[in-house]
Parts: sequence; C-alpha cells; structure tokens
Amino acid sequence: MRPILTILSALLLAPLAALRADPAKLAPNAKLTLEFPDLPATYFEQQTGKKTVPMLSAQLPENYSADSAFPLFVFINGGSGGTGGDASFARRIVGPRDFIAVSLPLFKDAKAKPPVLPGIPVKLGNLIHSNDAAILGNTYRVMLEKLAQTVPNIATGRSTLGGFSNGAHATSALAAAKDEFILSHFTAFVLLEGGVGFALNPASLQAPELKGHRFLLLFGDQDKDPGQQGQRTLFVVPMIQLLEQQAKAAQLDLIHIVMHGFGHEQPAECLKLIGAWTRGEKLPEVKVMPSPR
Repeated sequence: MRPILTILSALLLAPLAALRADPAKLAPNAKLTLEFPDLPATYFEQQTGKKTVPMLSAQLPENYSADSAFPLFVFINGGSGGTGGDASFARRIVGPRDFIAVSLPLFKDAKAKPPVLPGIPVKLGNLIHSNDAAILGNTYRVMLEKLAQTVPNIATGRSTLGGFSNGAHATSALAAAKDEFILSHFTAFVLLEGGVGFALNPASLQAPELKGHRFLLLFGDQDKDPGQQGQRTLFVVPMIQLLEQQAKAAQLDLIHIVMHGFGHEQPAECLKLIGAWTRGEKLPEVKVMPSPR
C-alpha cells in the first residue's frame, strides 16, 4: 500500500502527473483524462486490491469556447468511488451544455480511526468521514489545479461539487472541514443519500466560511437494503432535521428533496432535479427551504 503523501509532497509531485498526462485538445465535447501516479492509492484500490492510477476525467460542454468561462460539475461515485476515469455519469446529470462534467475518485486515510456519531449507535465502517477530509482535500487540490492548468477558462464561482453515498459523505466532510480550496472553488454542494461530514459536525453549517454557498440534499424515505432496516428513522431523519435547523439559523440556501418511495438509490427523476438545480432552474414540487431575502 502506498503511503499517504502530505500536501507539500503531493504538490511537489504534481508536475510529474502533468508530464504523464496526454496533451488536451480543447474543443466542444472533448473528453480529457489526467493521470496522477504519484498520489496516494485510491479508495477503490484499497477496497479491491486492484492496482490503479488515480485519474481525473472531464468532458467539455457542447457549447465550449475558449472565449467563455465554464463552471465545473463534479460528481463523486458511491461505494469505493471507482477510478475517476469516466465523467459520463456527471455529464448525464448536468446535461451537455454550459458545464464541464468531472469525475474524481475517492481517497480514504487507512490509518485514521473512524469517529463516533454522538448518541447514535451507527458504526461508520467503510464510510468516508470527517477524518478523511485532509487526504481528500490534499489530493483533490492537486487534481483540480492540474485541470485548471489544462482548461484555463473554468468559472470557479459557479462550480458544483457533489456525490452519491460515499461521494456525498466526502463532499460533506470537505465542506464541514471548511477546506479553503474547496470552498473557494465551489459555491454549490449536492448530497445524494449521504452527509456524514455534517452529521458529525452540524454546527459547521453556521461557519462564516459557508456563507454564500448553497446546498441540495436528497434522501429516500424507504429502508430497502438488508441490514439497514430502521436506520432512516434512527439516523437519517434526525440528521436531516438537524441540518435544516442549522442551515436555517445560518440563513443558508438549503433545499431538501424527499425521494418518496426510494431507498439508497439514484432515481433518474431525482438526477434530473440535481441537474436542474445546478443549472439554476426552478424545481417543481419539492420541499424547499427558501433562500434568505
């Protein structure tokens, strides 16, 4: 297992990754893949034992032009996170225009002891959690800075970071840790069936650093997975209620969508809602916590 690099080491090694990446041809719909052989092992490699090179994949929008700026839509997969080599799912969510679709792998600190959820008898196990925020922040900074060098016209002020399950846990861990790079490069966050980072530190939503950011939460109302019966009542519902209370107190722009009839899933109709929210379109028939006026 490769050792976890410090942020200084990772930044020093970043040019090596740049040299090994294929030169990018920036054109409408272009697909880009950047490799980072000197970064730590991905969570996918930790879980599967398959040797993989950490990758960032991206697809430019069909209306891409060097004369305009385009925000990122980064969507992180659940489970072990995959290799980061396919941005097609992110592209399907956000649509073919106006956004650069990006896929990143997950990283996890194998030496970090999982924290305990106060008063909630749920073991974090293989979940990405707050103690993984440092390695996530360090690696994502290296990867996204290289993407910015490759595609110089990224509109960071309108970019979105999100994910499903462990991808959502990673997103919340970074936001709750007030990662300076992430908060300065992303203004919107999507949590689809995950958010342990905020569950461990809900008061972080009241941090001044999160002012001006907006959040979309999507959770099913059914326990369908074997071995998880009752967890929504025990853990998910109280977590959402607490997050909504904290967001309201901080006057954050937070929307919670209940995926009626679904469990730990990614329903197509809800993925469409994520795309619409990311693009700034009005969402139909959802439970809304309005933005402060």
